[in-house]
Amino acid sequence: MNKSTLTAEELECNYMCANWNKRGSNGQAIDGEVLIEAILGKEGSLVQASAAFRDQRYRSCSYGPSPNQKLDIFTSPDISDDAPILVFIHGGYWMEGSPGIYSSIAKPFLAAGAMVILIGYDLCPQVTLEDIFNQVKQAVAYILHMAKDSGSRGIYLSGHSAGAHLTAMLLTTDWFSKFAELSGLIKGAALLAGIYDLEPLITTSIGRDIKLNKDMVLKMSPCLHAELIAKFSFDKSILLAVGEYESPEFHRQQAEFSQILRNKGLQVREMIVPASDHFTFVEKMQDEDYVVTKKIKELMGI
Repeated sequence: MNKSTLTAEELECNYMCANWNKRGSNGQAIDGEVLIEAILGKEGSLVQASAAFRDQRYRSCSYGPSPNQKLDIFTSPDISDDAPILVFIHGGYWMEGSPGIYSSIAKPFLAAGAMVILIGYDLCPQVTLEDIFNQVKQAVAYILHMAKDSGSRGIYLSGHSAGAHLTAMLLTTDWFSKFAELSGLIKGAALLAGIYDLEPLITTSIGRDIKLNKDMVLKMSPCLHAELIAKFSFDKSILLAVGEYESPEFHRQQAEFSQILRNKGLQVREMIVPASDHFTFVEKMQDEDYVVTKKIKELMGI
């Protein structure tokens, strides 16, 4: 990807994603911390919707030794054994969040006949970014075996923000050498408001908080591993989406990563979601009529 030409101060501003919104009067931005609290705080709209939906609709299981390494699994007696599986990885700049906050996004996919699995993972700075990636790979390996046992017709990976970054990194994985008979179960991916080049974060407070360095940028930037994505995910459909109101850097990240993937011959669909900011995705994915929900269902064939 092209190196950002922004100053350190401008990069800090661009990656404070909550500040890029038009939720105030006359289309002005409201304070990002206020927005986050309204959606993701204890009394936030998404947290409350997820708590109401989660009651008696899911089971949790561990895929690793730490308390955060768990899967929240949403299914119902009406779902067929061969139902497709939507896997969702939450965001929070690798430092915050948990699957329980996002439970409500399972609602429209469950209603359409899919199983939904949300992945939990340990958080920076207690672990490194590479540790988190290894954990989500372990989680997907667990899900692959679940899918085989149930007879699922396919797994679709998805993630929002930092979760989209992790999802993109999953596309670099050689699942075939690890699980030859299972690797074909992963059919596609939806990357929502993601970061695919970590280099611009080095000078930001985010980069400092997650202890990002140049070696980690080289290892953990999906844009630098397009050859691996082309090699191991050549047959997968990939959807990328960014909100209209997001910062220029988030738009650049998507546009350039999409082009890199297209240049490698991958099946890429790109969209700019009208009247949406960074958090509109997770707010509205619980709605069956939301355009992103519809596109993911289309990707899944449900």
